[in-house]
Amino acid sequence: MIKLKRIKCKIDLKSIKKLLPFPYNTEADSSDLEVIFAGVSEKKRLLNKHAWGLKFIGNDTFRGFSNKYGPMNPMGLIVVFVEEFDTTDSLRWILCHELTHYEVGYSPSLYRAFKNLHSKYIKEVENKLNKKWCTKIYLKDNIHDNEPEEILCDQVATAIVGENYGRKWWRKQLRKQKCGN
Repeated sequence: MIKLKRIKCKIDLKSIKKLLPFPYNTEADSSDLEVIFAGVSEKKRLLNKHAWGLKFIGNDTFRGFSNKYGPMNPMGLIVVFVEEFDTTDSLRWILCHELTHYEVGYSPSLYRAFKNLHSKYIKEVENKLNKKWCTKIYLKDNIHDNEPEEILCDQVATAIVGENYGRKWWRKQLRKQKCGN
């Protein structure tokens, strides 16, 4: 069982490269990346402070987030929320997932491609649901998990860690926790 309020650290992408089972090149500058591992009790505060555009709608809507820059955070940031049931591998998985988002933001060609795919996906979802896009819609599992960049991040994290600790795994652990199993 892991209980945690908050750990803040700078992460060295060169060190991460040594841990990966394949060559890894990045355009990102590791001196500009901060990683925060925080307990669930910190979700609302950290989301409001660092993730512009996303609204807090409950502890069971997301496990972490990343941003490259923004008005409140001029350096890159990854926040991973730690649950009592998390394991070393599940935390490695979500960190790799968020690092992939971070990398997409640093690659101009990937960023443009995914921004274009994301715009098309938003229009498809809005037309299908006949509703305007918002945080509440985006964080629904079936919509979030089918967003093109999320698919890529899940696949990369699973390839690195060797097992999928995505939303399906997380939801199962939340249900077990609620039932006391």
